Amino acid sequence: MPKSRKPLTRAVILEAALKLLNEEGMAALSMRRVAAAVKVEAMSLYNHVADKQDLLNGVVDLVLSRITPPDPARPWAERLEGLATGVYEALVAHPGLVVVLASEQGTPNDPNVLQGMDSILGALEESGLSPQNQVNAYRSILAMCLGFVVSHTLGLTMTHAQAQLEWEARGSREWDPATLPHLARRAPDFLTTPAGDDFGFMLKAYLDAVRATAVQDQLAKAAARGPRQRPRSAPRG
Repeated sequence: MPKSRKPLTRAVILEAALKLLNEEGMAALSMRRVAAAVKVEAMSLYNHVADKQDLLNGVVDLVLSRITPPDPARPWAERLEGLATGVYEALVAHPGLVVVLASEQGTPNDPNVLQGMDSILGALEESGLSPQNQVNAYRSILAMCLGFVVSHTLGLTMTHAQAQLEWEARGSREWDPATLPHLARRAPDFLTTPAGDDFGFMLKAYLDAVRATAVQDQLAKAAARGPRQRPRSAPRG
């Protein structure tokens, strides 16, 4: 008896599009290819997605809506760390989506995803940064997530796990300790330090920079108010 096909729904279409994006990249993602993947004619898709733009937006929402939001009662730095880690982990699992987001070919519309974006700015505002630096820090944390995914998938050419195996297979390069002493000493450590740890290291540095900049922003704000006004302390995070 032939296996029955799943009813065609928006969710089925978006999952098929995401699978295609993961396996073959943005260049392969078309309405015709998605239709073939779910075994229908391309015109049938338009009962559930308006056009390719709607398809891309939906795939963005599908992935980013799976990020677990942090507890809003936690300090701002913990919330930022949780959100950034969630974005990185979601994208490194679906690296093809980086092209969609970086090129702004797909944008989120899901209320939960938009709330997550808003909460990043909320945490940065709570940190004590000036409005301009809140914008800088917001764009920086998103760029950091996207950039690490590109690096940790060897330019979006493979999965993170495959990239890690590739690095391990290459082994440690032999450096001449006489001319390149630091590279020679650290070469074995490159093999024992997972690339994924790099993101955590840079995220901590980012949060330290936000804290330090927030203090300077508060001092500048107090100075602009006049000598009688004491600056408020930067919130603990």
